[in-house]
Amino acid sequence: MEKKFLVFSCLVFLASVVYFIYTSYRLNIANENQQDVTPELEAPLIAAWVADSAFQEESISEPIGGEIEEFESVSESMKLEDAELTPKVISDIGSLDEMEAKTSQEQNSQELETLFTDLKQLYDQREIIYRETAPFSTKLRKLKYRQIEIGLYDLVGAGSEETKRLHEEFHRSQGEMQELRTAIASLDEERLQIEKEVEEIMSEHGMTVAGFYDRYGQKYESWKSGQ
Repeated sequence: MEKKFLVFSCLVFLASVVYFIYTSYRLNIANENQQDVTPELEAPLIAAWVADSAFQEESISEPIGGEIEEFESVSESMKLEDAELTPKVISDIGSLDEMEAKTSQEQNSQELETLFTDLKQLYDQREIIYRETAPFSTKLRKLKYRQIEIGLYDLVGAGSEETKRLHEEFHRSQGEMQELRTAIASLDEERLQIEKEVEEIMSEHGMTVAGFYDRYGQKYESWKSGQ
């Protein structure tokens, strides 16, 4: 029995050794085949990658070169346009300055004409007041002279009836003179108000009335004569 078991064990051991050797042999064969196949596969792949990279580099370099040339062309055109536009810009700036100066002169001329117009209107109103005041002033002056005549000449050597009449005339002239003074005072207030408005207008323009006539007197008189 023991011999049979020993023989059986030896057979199992031999079978195991044979299987191990066979398996090792198969693995070596498989490894060698894989190593032979890998270079064959890698070589075409590497060649294809290199070719593809070269193609991409060539295809990219051409557009870049073209774009650079196009950019340089556009840049040169812009420089030429700038060179052409610079005199035009300077001319436009000069024209703008002239336009601003002309506009400023026109505004000053319009403002001055407005000042002349407003001033003339006020002075015309004042002239009307002067004309209305003149008769009152003339009559008042005559009444004063008449009172002087009565007091210095007519009463001297006059009889009673004449003296009475002269006294009545003297008192009557006093009443008339008072009425005239009241009318003249009212007109004087209007005249003073107008002159105040003239001073205010001059003040708004940074001038006095005297300063206005020193600066624009001749021009104003020339403008007024053309109205």
